[in-house]
Amino acid sequence: MALDDVLKVDVHFTLQGNPNVYCFNYVVSISSGIPGQDEVDLNAVFNTDIIPGIRLWSDETVVFHCLVTSLVKRGDPDDDTVFAPKVFDLANVLGLRSVQEALPGQCSAVVQTFKSLEDAGPRLRGRDFITGLVEADQADGEWSQATADLVLNVYETAIIGDLAGGAGATYTYGNYSATQEAENNDPQFVSNGGAVPDPPTFGNNPFNDVTIVRMVESVRTQRRRQHEDACAILLLNET
Repeated sequence: MALDDVLKVDVHFTLQGNPNVYCFNYVVSISSGIPGQDEVDLNAVFNTDIIPGIRLWSDETVVFHCLVTSLVKRGDPDDDTVFAPKVFDLANVLGLRSVQEALPGQCSAVVQTFKSLEDAGPRLRGRDFITGLVEADQADGEWSQATADLVLNVYETAIIGDLAGGAGATYTYGNYSATQEAENNDPQFVSNGGAVPDPPTFGNNPFNDVTIVRMVESVRTQRRRQHEDACAILLLNET
């Protein structure tokens, strides 16, 4: 791995038996210098420092299965080494909140992430859908301040900031724009099919550290896309 590599951590879990995933991007700000080691270290640090925080907002019907860390962007464009995603088994740990009246699975809290409020364009901001919250966390479709404090405190104390890795590596949380990366590689790239000119952003950094997080007050819904299961039992009408 190299300085400025962008890594993605996928947190795989189930909610009410349905599969889901959280995705977090980090940049390597100090590298271990050992091929593939930063991915391994980030998984270990994530398990120690961040998963306990995520479990705090999660009802115990949420079951965390594994972490999958992969290389998203190379800091050294001349490095053509192939790295396989690294998997860390979370051993099916549960959310830490006692079972309460559950919200429908698609109900989510939306957390917005910014480098700054002055730089809040579409390629600079992020949006996370937080699930596993319960009926008591909201009233009339609006999250309570206590719920926002719980979620945002996890971001500010655990997810944001520098994480020290086992081999001396350090990782910083941020937003990564694949669209910006594509435009930087090809100035003629148009993300919207050419219907509307893209803003003049060529050369901007596709990765931006997150320093500000906010939570949308209203309960939102998120359509869940599930992976196809090759072993799924199909129900047929054979009458």
